[in-house]
Amino acid sequence: MINRTYYIANHTIWNDEPCTSEVLPHFGSILRVDTITVNGKEYEASYFGEADMSDWSDRWDKREFWRLENAFEDFADKQGTFEMLPYDNYPIYLEEGQVFVIDYHTKKYGTLDRKYYIADGSTFEGLPSTREVCLEPAPVLRTEKITVNGKEYTASYFGEEDMTDWHETWVKRDFWRLEDAYNDFAGNRRTGNHLPFNNYPMDMEEGQMFAIDLHTKENGKIERQFFVADGATFEGQPATREVLLAPYATVLRVEKMMVNGKEYTASYFGEEDMSSWNEKNRKREFWRLEDVCVDFAQSQGCGNVLPYANYIMHVESGQVFVIDYHSYNGDVNRQYYVADDFMWQGLLATRQVLPWPTPGLRTDKLTVNGKEYAAAYYGQQDLTNWSEPQVYAKRDIWRLDNVGGDFANAQKDDTDTITSYYYPMYVQPGEVFVLDCYKANGTVERKIYLAEGEKNGELLTVRLALCLDV
Repeated sequence: MINRTYYIANHTIWNDEPCTSEVLPHFGSILRVDTITVNGKEYEASYFGEADMSDWSDRWDKREFWRLENAFEDFADKQGTFEMLPYDNYPIYLEEGQVFVIDYHTKKYGTLDRKYYIADGSTFEGLPSTREVCLEPAPVLRTEKITVNGKEYTASYFGEEDMTDWHETWVKRDFWRLEDAYNDFAGNRRTGNHLPFNNYPMDMEEGQMFAIDLHTKENGKIERQFFVADGATFEGQPATREVLLAPYATVLRVEKMMVNGKEYTASYFGEEDMSSWNEKNRKREFWRLEDVCVDFAQSQGCGNVLPYANYIMHVESGQVFVIDYHSYNGDVNRQYYVADDFMWQGLLATRQVLPWPTPGLRTDKLTVNGKEYAAAYYGQQDLTNWSEPQVYAKRDIWRLDNVGGDFANAQKDDTDTITSYYYPMYVQPGEVFVLDCYKANGTVERKIYLAEGEKNGELLTVRLALCLDV
């Protein structure tokens, strides 16, 4: 018996490699023409057959495809959802300006879920894709009372959305709109988490507040999050922003602060207790340096980031912050951060920067290739949370002083580089650094790096191919 299978080359990517996609034998052929009524209007619907999903979907058994003819203008302005469906999922060639109906048949109950998609030029992970749209905004299903911060609000409930097919943690989410609540929370702290309007099943307007209950798959636990529609956008789309129930801190006093020999006005916002969740520090204090971003815009980062949600005050792009971390033994570690639209794990975050010049903690003597050098020691970095790959647990860092041209002709290992962003001091071209890298088993590997070249706007250090013992 011979089983003939058909494939097309249609921009499909699998394991980062271009590949072909299996198609039905009647690919691109209209099998029949039906009439489908949507919102009271009849459309001619070209039927292209069904595709089996039972081998790769836990939820769906199959899906059927129709193209609604001359329907795009009626659907173009309808509210979208989160769902994108790349062109290579369809048994036909697609063109922008088309509308599709897909009936999904469930495995468990044999029920049918009809969805509508438009080809409007959208892309998903670089592939041309259709976008799911809603026929009509979801109506209010019921009205409840939800108490937030001791105040009771009328909450309009709009139903739930299944998330099992596309989220690893959540099984579903419920949507409420808290009526007349926006002004009570407009000044509250934001987390940096955005949720675009097209994730919501209802009509959206600026000045509204929402509660979303997220149900976990593992234990059924429910996490309630609050979002406000405050005019924010995410990747060019109108979006809500998650808010915390605690309001932003206000300026408690104004001080003068010296940084690199220059005096700045510093607005003090208070302190935050860290004792319940941090093993190293018991508290931290927050200042905002006024009118200084230009002074710190080119300051070197050191690999640390702090999401906006960690601040007790409102954060905006272009601002500079000073944070004093108080350890349990009484030491104070002062750090500087800039808000420059940096994204970290999908969240807006500030970057820690180093005021220049950065002094060493002490001066040691290190011998390299039989010659002794004065070496400024800059401390130890914990790598357990950000070493990629997870090879080293920590490292000590020195900068060799007065190296002249001793290392100019040393052989380089271009496969082992570190950008200046990850050094705890200011890095300049021609400088040489010694790193003692500690593995999890306690062994130490000593490496030497020379600062030269550039990568992604940061100075690059390249490892020198020298055999060294600690």
